[in-house]
Amino acid sequence: MPGVPVDGSAAAEPPFDAPLFDALLTPNASGTRHGRLILAAVLTAYAAIVLVVWLALRFWPAALHALLVGGFIVWSVYGDARRRRERERIRVWPGTTRIERTDRAGRTTVSEWQTAWLRVAIDRDPHGHPRLRVGSHGRFAVIGGFLTEDERADLANALRAALATAPLAAIAGTSPAPAGVPAAVALPCGR
Repeated sequence: MPGVPVDGSAAAEPPFDAPLFDALLTPNASGTRHGRLILAAVLTAYAAIVLVVWLALRFWPAALHALLVGGFIVWSVYGDARRRRERERIRVWPGTTRIERTDRAGRTTVSEWQTAWLRVAIDRDPHGHPRLRVGSHGRFAVIGGFLTEDERADLANALRAALATAPLAAIAGTSPAPAGVPAAVALPCGR
């Protein structure tokens, strides 16, 4: 079933062999966590100094502005930290394709698809923005929403290539997914 929440109660992942394709998608980011914290600290210190100066001069409207700027800095760093938790992992075996999503709140969902029937398409959403969809049997999932248009195209090509080689790997007996694996398997959440 697509989008089944993972509760983190399982001890380990299922015993699959090495996948034919394994991609970990994360939002584009510049800088490190340490660098963002330093930037936030410097900007907050600046806003605090401005606040003290305006309070000393008894110019309350500017002091209120300094408080708003400091609050915005804290809010933006917190929002950026939540956005960086978001990730998707796509793994393809000859019989099964698994998509694991971790949202901004840190919740993980897993969906599994039959590799032989899976199709990859890049189409446009109602606003005209490109989106990468995978699906079969009348259901689909949009993946890589935080990627650039070029990155989505590269991912689609790589995924299509992996899906094209999956039947050959199944015939050769390379890394089939074991029979009896449930549609959604609880995986440990690394928080």
